[in-house]
Amino acid sequence: MNEAKKDFRIIDKYVGTELRNEIGTFLAGAYKTLWNGEVKNHLILYTGIDHPTPVRVQSGCLTGDIFGDQRCDCHSQLVQVMKYIYDVNNGVLVYTVEDDGRGRGTLTKFKVYHLRDKFGITSQDACKLLGLNYDTRDYYPVTRILMDLGLERIILLSDNATKKESLEKHGIVVTDVKNIFQKKAI
Repeated sequence: MNEAKKDFRIIDKYVGTELRNEIGTFLAGAYKTLWNGEVKNHLILYTGIDHPTPVRVQSGCLTGDIFGDQRCDCHSQLVQVMKYIYDVNNGVLVYTVEDDGRGRGTLTKFKVYHLRDKFGITSQDACKLLGLNYDTRDYYPVTRILMDLGLERIILLSDNATKKESLEKHGIVVTDVKNIFQKKAI
């Protein structure tokens, strides 16, 4: 195991509190992790953990999830996945709080939005203009959380092939990928 992976640890966690929202009643929890000198928070929401377990890894999105920004489908996907795991009574949502803007952060996300609006370009092209990688997320902490929950084999709820590759690279067996998401009407 390389040094970066050895540096990871779960500092604190609490799993099992009830959370009620407009969809229904879930169990919820929080993890605080330390990796490469950075403390990060991760939230989990689940209904049941039966194998095989559907799992959604959802990056935090302040602009979409909190403010309802129409430029992304994050909030729509969040609601759809909560409905899905509630309806099947089996599944885990791991919400990576600090991964806003594909891991680049909210401030950089606003710079990308500005360039998108100004030049009519994609987020990928705006990142190139800023000299940034389009996606800086690494799902290693998520894999450790999944393993802590006893989930080493999952059904991934995603429309992102890179997410599957990253989870598998870090030791999670993805037995199936389900794209449960319907595009929102804008």
